[in-house]
Amino acid sequence: VRIDTGTLSVVKTITTSIASIRAIAWDPVLKGFWICGWADAIVCVDTNGVAIAGKTIPNTYAAKYGLA
Repeated sequence: VRIDTGTLSVVKTITTSIASIRAIAWDPVLKGFWICGWADAIVCVDTNGVAIAGKTIPNTYAAKYGLA
């Protein structure tokens, strides 16, 4: 979610194909978020939640808790 820090109200939400996001990191070059679930591939999505073509890192490791 995007929150207005002045009013503390939700301004925008993003829906992605990953049902339960466990890790997220902002990429200022791609202007998108790297996200992943428990054992999903790591995917970069734009600010509307749409996957950025060619920006997927195959990954089957379980128990991911954070990205940086």
